Amino acid sequence: MPPTEIISDGIKDGLRRLAFWLWFGSIFSLVLPFAWPQLCPQAVEISLHLLWLEFIITGCVWCFFEDNWPALVGAGWLLACTLGVWLPLKGTLFFAQSPPSFTSFVWMLLLGYSSLRLGLACASRITFLQIGLAKLCRMLSPEIIAPRTYKYSLYGISVLSIATIIGFYIYFETIPLFSDNPAISRYQHFNGPYTHNLARFYYRIFSSLSLVSSFFIVSLYAKKLTTKEKILAFTTVMLSLGCMLGSGSRGDAAALSLFIAIIAIFSLQGRKRLFVGGILGLFFGIVFCLLTYYRNKSGLVSFAVIFPEIGDAVLLINAADKHDVPWAWGKTYASAILSFIPSSLCPFRMTYGFGRYSLEILHMGSNIPIAPSYGGLRPTFVGEAYLNGGIPGILIFGFLLGTLLGTWRSLQKKITPESGACVLFFTLSLFTVMVSDFYGLLHGLALLMGLVWLSERIFTR
Repeated sequence: MPPTEIISDGIKDGLRRLAFWLWFGSIFSLVLPFAWPQLCPQAVEISLHLLWLEFIITGCVWCFFEDNWPALVGAGWLLACTLGVWLPLKGTLFFAQSPPSFTSFVWMLLLGYSSLRLGLACASRITFLQIGLAKLCRMLSPEIIAPRTYKYSLYGISVLSIATIIGFYIYFETIPLFSDNPAISRYQHFNGPYTHNLARFYYRIFSSLSLVSSFFIVSLYAKKLTTKEKILAFTTVMLSLGCMLGSGSRGDAAALSLFIAIIAIFSLQGRKRLFVGGILGLFFGIVFCLLTYYRNKSGLVSFAVIFPEIGDAVLLINAADKHDVPWAWGKTYASAILSFIPSSLCPFRMTYGFGRYSLEILHMGSNIPIAPSYGGLRPTFVGEAYLNGGIPGILIFGFLLGTLLGTWRSLQKKITPESGACVLFFTLSLFTVMVSDFYGLLHGLALLMGLVWLSERIFTR
C-alpha cells in the first residue's frame, strides 16, 4: 500500500491549504518593512521560517502523495540553501564586505520559487513538452540504446573510471582527503597540481563518468539482476563512492548517497517507506554535517557553514550591482554546456566559466589575489540566473526548471521504468541550487551515452 492510501483526502487537502497560507504569510511578512522599516530583520526572519515550513509540507505532499521524489529533492535543496540566510541575519557574516540587503534577496528567492511553482502547474498542459521529454528519457536510457550490452558497458566504464582515479592517487602519491598540502586537499577536484593542465581535465572527465555510471547502475539495481550482477553493481558503486570521498568531492558523494537512499526508500511501500525515509534522512543529514564540520576546522557554528549557497548568492549579487556588471545573457550556462572542452583550449570558458566568473565579480575593487582554482561560489539558481538576466532571468529560469519537474509529475507512471528518467530528473532536481560541481554531469552523461552506444555497435557485430 503506497503512503498516499494511508492518509485521507481531507488531510491531503488540509495540508495543501496550509502550505498556501504559509506561502502567503511569507510574502506578507516582507511587505511589513515598507511600512515599518525598523521591523526589517524580524520580518525577513519570520518570512524565512514560514517559507521553510511551506517547503517541508509541499515537499512531503509531492513525494508521498504523488510519488514525485525529484520534486521532493528540489524542495529539499531549496530548503537547505535558505537556511544559509540565518547566519547573516545574526550579524556574523564571515566576509569583510558590508552585509547586503537580505530583504531584496529574499524577494528574489520568492520570485524564483513562485516561477518554479508556476512552471510545475503549467507543465501538465504542455503536451509537446511531455512527448519530447519522454523521447529524451528513452534516448538517455542505456537499456534502450544498447539493449544487449548496456550492463557490461556500465560496469566496464565504472571500473575504468575508478582505476583511472586511483592511478591519479598513485601518480601524485597522495589521497587529497588525507593530504596536508592545502593546494591538494581542497575538495574541488584536485586544485593545485591539476590546475591549468590537462591532468585536471582528465580527472574531471573520469570523475563525472564514475558518478553518472553509478547513477545508472543504482537505477538498474531494482530490476531483475542475477546475484553476481548485484554483487558487481554494489562493489562498483561503493568503490566509486570511496573515490569521491577520497578526492574530497563532497558534492558528488552527497549526490550519489542521496540517489541511493531515494531508490531504496521508494522501493518500499506504505508505512515502511515513511519510517525508513525518516531514518535515512536523519542519518544522511548527520553525516553531511559531520563532513562539513571536518571541512571547516573552525567548527560548525551555523547552518550557513553547511549550506553557504544563500550567503554566496547575496554577496555575489551585491557585488554585481555595486560595480554595474553587465548581465551575462546565458553565457555562463553555455560555458557549462561546453564543459567537455578543456578551459585551456577554450578562451570563452576561461572567461565565463561560472566559478572563475563569480570570483572575478566578487573581487572587483579588491587587491586580494584570486585563487588559481575554478571552484568559485555556489549561489543557488536565483544567484546565477540573476547574473545572466536580472529579475527576468530569475523568472525565466525558475519557470523552465519548474516546467521540467512538472512534466515528471504528469508522465512519471509512463517513464519511470526507464533508468534514463530516474537519472535525468534527479539531476534536474539538483540544479535547483545550481551548484557548479553538478555541471560535470552534463558532459559525463553525454560521454557515457556515446560509449554505451559505441560498445553496442562494436560487440554485437
